Amino acid sequence: MATYGEAVKALLRAGLTHRDIIDLTRADGREEVKKLGELALKDEETGDE
Repeated sequence: MATYGEAVKALLRAGLTHRDIIDLTRADGREEVKKLGELALKDEETGDE
């Protein structure tokens, strides 16, 4: 399981901006952002885009 910081870094690598992540966190909460980041990390590991 990734930390929130690792999840944010994965989302940044996936093309989201800092502003996107801030807005998403305010709208959906840190746990949802973390889940999205974990999905992005899995995609990186498998090479999916």
